[in-house]
Amino acid sequence: KSEWDAVLNAMGSAVALGFQDRCHKFDDELRKLDLQRRGEAKPDSDQDTRKFHLVNFFLVKESLAFTYEQMRLPGEALLQYEELRAFMPDPETDVAAWSRQEDEDFLKVALSGDVLEFRGILRSHGEFDPVIHVVEEYLFARELGLLFQMHKSVRIIKRCLQYVDHKFELKKSLMEMASNRDESLQQLIELNKRAFDFCWDFREASEFYLKNAQKAP
Repeated sequence: KSEWDAVLNAMGSAVALGFQDRCHKFDDELRKLDLQRRGEAKPDSDQDTRKFHLVNFFLVKESLAFTYEQMRLPGEALLQYEELRAFMPDPETDVAAWSRQEDEDFLKVALSGDVLEFRGILRSHGEFDPVIHVVEEYLFARELGLLFQMHKSVRIIKRCLQYVDHKFELKKSLMEMASNRDESLQQLIELNKRAFDFCWDFREASEFYLKNAQKAP
């Protein structure tokens, strides 16, 4: 038994050291990217020859979030996404992106929380502006997933309400810019319907979740 305990202790130490090393590497890379963003990269480094790319920053920051999640630290992972939001372009200022036809396949991937496929598609786009509205959906799905892992029911409800309220107000403001008043009114009716549908679906999902949680041993 003592030999087995020694093996387990050694494995635990190796995992902990690997986790710390991985976090340090991501932190170092994020610091370099932040220097690029602020235009403060050192002249004697190769960082000053590389333009800051928000997509690259997003991917590195999310990789750090994955590392925390794999170590069963969803709270720390969620913090990475919350910090990441501070760097995101404001979708309210990008009216053109919201008025374009959304890439339905990309949007489905974002809402499903499929991280590998989403990251591959985002990397192929290479920039945020054309797809910032899809990225917002992805962040919402990832944040909810982490909140569920943390069993934060109240925060889940608040996050869903923030989501539907933000989407409603944003779409409403864009509709008000439309020149055709009759068409804008019809779109507003449809928008209200979608908002109510979302709230009802959330209510149904909450009841299902609570019923199954009560049956769990």
